Amino acid sequence: MWIRLYHAVVVFFILYTLMFIFCLQQEAYEEAIVAKYGDDTSCYPLLDSQIWLEVSGGKKKGRVFGFGSISDPESFLTGTSSTATSREKKTAKMEAKAAEIEAKAAEIEGKAAEMEVKHHKMCEELDAKAAALEVKQKQIDEKYERFEKMFYELQNMRES
Repeated sequence: MWIRLYHAVVVFFILYTLMFIFCLQQEAYEEAIVAKYGDDTSCYPLLDSQIWLEVSGGKKKGRVFGFGSISDPESFLTGTSSTATSREKKTAKMEAKAAEIEAKAAEIEGKAAEMEVKHHKMCEELDAKAAALEVKQKQIDEKYERFEKMFYELQNMRES
């Protein structure tokens, strides 16, 4: 009889200790949830498995404290695998990043088109200035030739 009583006390003590540990972890979980999601409880997920893993000490031998032999608490609560959920999250992140890259590429293409228009305009202006310079150079050359002729004529006049 004393042995049965002893076993009952030991079992009670173990269960009480586990309940105490679970309550401590539950409090830590609630504090972490409030820190992450704020005070509005309508924003809280059914379970944030990452936070529970942190406060419960992580997986040990493939198990999570408080979930017994269930190795994936998220799939137990939601009926979906957390790896599928994380895959979906990664896919969503990649799609968002791809959309961001596409937007940047479109922006760059727009700027490249603007630069091409400016380049074309600058080339036209440069060609026009070059043509004007050629005209001025011709005028200078003609004036120089006339000046040379006048100079030779003056020299010939002096010699004569």
